[in-house]
This record gives sequence, structure tokens and C-alpha cells, in this order.
Amino acid sequence: MPTITTRLTLWYVAVFGAIIVVFAVVIFKTFETQRRTSIDNDLKDYAELLVTAVGGESADIDDLFDTMMDASRKKKSKFTPHTFLISSKDSIVFETDILANPKELLRGVESRSPLRHQEFLTTTVKGIEYRVFSKHIQHAQHHGFELLVLTSLQTLNESLDQFQTLLFIIIPVALLLAGGGGWFLARRALRPVHDISVAAAAISSASLEKRVPVGSSKDELSELASTFNAMIDRLYASFKSQQNFIADASHDLRTPLTVIQMELELLLFSSHMEDRTRSAVERSLIEVERLGSLASDLLFLARVDANQISIERTMFRVDELMVECIGQLKQVTEGKNISLQIDIREPVELRGDEMLIRRMLINLLDNAIKYSPYGSTIETAISSDDAKVRIAIQDHGSGISEMELSHIFKRFHRGETARTTRGSGLGLAIVQEITHTHNGRITVESKLNEGTRFEILLPL
Repeated sequence: MPTITTRLTLWYVAVFGAIIVVFAVVIFKTFETQRRTSIDNDLKDYAELLVTAVGGESADIDDLFDTMMDASRKKKSKFTPHTFLISSKDSIVFETDILANPKELLRGVESRSPLRHQEFLTTTVKGIEYRVFSKHIQHAQHHGFELLVLTSLQTLNESLDQFQTLLFIIIPVALLLAGGGGWFLARRALRPVHDISVAAAAISSASLEKRVPVGSSKDELSELASTFNAMIDRLYASFKSQQNFIADASHDLRTPLTVIQMELELLLFSSHMEDRTRSAVERSLIEVERLGSLASDLLFLARVDANQISIERTMFRVDELMVECIGQLKQVTEGKNISLQIDIREPVELRGDEMLIRRMLINLLDNAIKYSPYGSTIETAISSDDAKVRIAIQDHGSGISEMELSHIFKRFHRGETARTTRGSGLGLAIVQEITHTHNGRITVESKLNEGTRFEILLPL
């Protein structure tokens, strides 16, 4: 769909085009009318000059034409383009030497309209258009004559054609200039909208303190920017309140959960406990550990949102860290008879936060173990080049549907398969945050009933 700038430009060009076309037509018609009226007036004045010269009636017919020619020569500068002839009802009495085909012209005139005492008409002789003014002359020896004063319209038609050609050139050029000017003005007028869009796009949950530029124009766009900033202020206050609540709640929960966990562990060492009670305590301890892990995850994400995560970058061996994480989960893998394989062809060093990377690997491995069937294999691989470290973890579990792939990194999201397992839905969200904190990238590929592959790229 065209942008607002394009639509405004098109509307501007359309309106301007309509105005300039109407203006051009009016100018052309006005010019043509004035020119034709001027010609008619000159023809009429020329006829009046000739009639006045002969005095209305003449005693000698032979002197009639000579008298008119003498009068015409005296006004040569004004009536040079015009000529005349004198005719009776069926023949030409006198004609000027410069007039070509007078008989054919007379026939054309009479075919258009019988000659009356005074009238204007237009006729064409051998492709040349003539404007004719006829006037009746009384004569004592005859019933009268018709004086035909005429001029060629060829010069006028050529002028009109040139004027029309000029308009056909000027109108497209004017529309092109109008389009460029309209686009520039629309672009300039909507520039604040673009600035607001860019600023709004830069605002996220991690940068709610940013605001869009208001400007000093005090117009509708400034009002829009102010309204948008006011909305962001309200969202920021709400988001900050929620952030603080989660952080405070997570922090305050850790202490009582730790105390409960210690008390339950002490109960397990008691020898005076029935088996039924011991089983209940063990289940409670598992739930307390899960709640503690959830509180820890929530606190971590709250700190990420508040930009309170400090990265302590040190050089460490990622391959050795992967081996340690696999050993840390050995008890879990043995319970499901899962084999964890690792492909490391050479030592791989990375400069980053070792504790965060460890947490990321543990979450990915735990996620792979959780959704792998009994007796399956999980492959891990670590490699590097001059620019990045590549970490891959492949399981052969139930897989993830295409519909859910775009949601797996959302907080608290749990797919249909995940609902049958223990978890909070925060593990992969934490993995993504740690990856982004290290300026890395995480991708996932999965097929139902075939398995899932996570791949992380971290800059060295």
C-alpha cells in the first residue's frame, strides 16, 4: 500500500494537474477567441474603409476597384494580410492580383451560405482556411455588388498549433515539478511522524525511559508526541512497579524457602519417622527446591529487565565447562538411562561470564534431558573459528511443532508436551537473555517425533 507521503503527493499532483489543465484550456480558448475577434474586427474595418472610399454609389463601375485599391494602399501597414474582391450574383467583377483561385473561393462561400448584406463566414480552398466578411454595395447602374474582404487563417492556425504544442510541453514539466515539490513538502511535513516512529521503535521493555521528540512547533504532531510520551510514562510506571514487585517477592521468598528446605533435610535424617511421613517430606523437599529455583529465575529475569546484570568477563574453557555441566547432571541422565555425548575436537576458549554461561548450558541440557525418551542419546558439540564459538545440543525427543517454535522463548510458555513435565517455562527465556547479554544468537530447529536442535553462536 502506498505511503502517506506518496498518497499526499499523488493527490497534490492530481489537484494541481486538474487546475493547470483547466487554466491551460481557458488560456488557449481565450487566446484563440481574441485572435479571431481581432481578425473579424480588422476585416470589418477594412470593408468599412473600402466602402467609405467609394462613397456608397459610383457613376463609373471601372473606377470602383481603382478607388478601393488606392484606399487600401494608404492603409497598407494595417491591412497588409487582407485582400478583397467584388462580385455580382454569379461572377467576379474585380479581384486583387495576390488572391489565388478567387472563383473557387466564391463558390465555397456561396455553398456555405448565400451572400447576404453583411456576415462573417469561414471557408477552405485547397487546404487553406479563409475568414471572409461580405458586405453589400449599392450601385446606380446595377442591382448592387458584394464586397468580400478576406484573409488567410493559416498564420493563426500555425500560431494556435505552436501554442498548443507549448502547452503540451509545459503541462507535463509543471506536473513533474509539482510532484517533486509536493513530495518534498509532504516529506518535510511528515518528518516528525518518521522521527516519532523511529523513536517509538527504539522503545522496548528494556528502554522504557526513552521518549519521542516533541518539537517546538506546537501543532498536531507535537500533541501526538506528547500524548505518546504520556502513555509511555504510564506504562513505565506500571512496568517498573511490576518489576519491583517480582524482584522483591523473589528475593523475599528465597530466605523462607531456604529455611524450609534446611528443615526438611534435617527431618530426613531423623530415624524416628514412618515411611509414609518420610515420603511426604521428600515430596515436599522436591517442591520447595522447585519453588526456590523459580524464585531464583524470576529474580534473575527481573534484574535483566532492570539492566542490573553485571557481566564479569574472564577467559575460560567452554569445552571444560560443558564437561562439568554434563557431570553435574549425571544423576538425572542415569535415572532415564540417557547417554550424553560430547564432540570437542580442540580446546575452545571464550571471554565471558562463566557463571552465566554455566547456567545457560545447564538449562539447555536439562531441557534436552527432560524431553528425551528413556534410553535415548543427546549429542553436544563445541567448535570455534576466528570470530565465534558454536555450541550445539541435539536431542531425539518428541520435538516441537512449527506453531510453537516462535513461542518457546517467551516467559512462562509451555507447549503441549511440556505440560506433562515439571518446569516453570522460564528456562529457555533465561537462555535467550544470557545469549543476548553476550551479544550472541540462538537458533532452534525441531521436527515432531524426531527431536530438537539448539545452536548458540557467541562472539569470541
